[in-house]
Amino acid sequence: MRIIFFGTSTFGIASLDALRRSTHQILSIVTTLDKPKGRHLKLKASPIKNWAQLHDFPYVEVSRKNIPRLSSMIRSLEADLLIVISFGLILPKDLIESPKLMTINVHSSLLPKYRGAAPIHWALMNGDAETGVTIMRMVEKLDAGDILLQKKTTIETEDDILSLDSRLSQLGADALLEAIQRLEHGTITFIPQDEAQSTTARKILKEDGHIEWNRPALQVVHWIRALKNWPKSFNFYGGKRILVLDAEVTPEENRNRFSPGTITHLSQGVGIEVAAADRLVRIKTIQLEGKKPLSASEFLKGFAMSEDQVLE
Repeated sequence: MRIIFFGTSTFGIASLDALRRSTHQILSIVTTLDKPKGRHLKLKASPIKNWAQLHDFPYVEVSRKNIPRLSSMIRSLEADLLIVISFGLILPKDLIESPKLMTINVHSSLLPKYRGAAPIHWALMNGDAETGVTIMRMVEKLDAGDILLQKKTTIETEDDILSLDSRLSQLGADALLEAIQRLEHGTITFIPQDEAQSTTARKILKEDGHIEWNRPALQVVHWIRALKNWPKSFNFYGGKRILVLDAEVTPEENRNRFSPGTITHLSQGVGIEVAAADRLVRIKTIQLEGKKPLSASEFLKGFAMSEDQVLE
């Protein structure tokens, strides 16, 4: 297959690696423009652009304004397939219909569940037992095309956004190669999505990181693990932003003994425990904004906290 690949985030790299090792031909890679990142807002290339440069593949950088101009380029290259993985921009209908065969997408959920920008995050935040990847034929409506193939994986108790994203990235690469092979052999069945079962995974916002301790403890922990990479879960203590990177639910019930957010235990052995709505949450990894992450015990050696204080 003659392929043009659209992608921006690291999620697509496993698929690019798989395609590079296959007999398929990557004609070009399309990614988004460099974006300002970090405290000094320096321009930073997308992981997909870095991959293209590392492996000496031709690439094109596009914005929302100039993406419609790609249709003529794709037709001139006589691409069989467009493959879209975590690209970040909406493709117009003319572009979707420009390859000889079709445009397909690797989506990191079991569609029609979690259409949208942040399916992995919401699977974790909602405490789902399983998730997976979907290979679908792209249409104008977001994540609504016919399903070519799905693969499932269990969400483990200790999974966070980093571990689950990595596993789904590789699962997506495996599913992609299988779907292309079926397309070549004409053995694929297109399954329409059940619109009645569709849900939306909205974009994660910075304010989603603020820990709301009036939630059940397990939900608090799920959100902490889902937001570990960005925006990171946080509260304020003494006017300073405290980032919570990992936590677990303790067996100890709250039963209205403590107001949600109250620090209930501080010690080198236990670390830091905080009251949620129903149980206590033990903070395992914590970070003072601008400093390095530490275990809760190590953090307490250099940062003074008091029991019965409330995290804001």
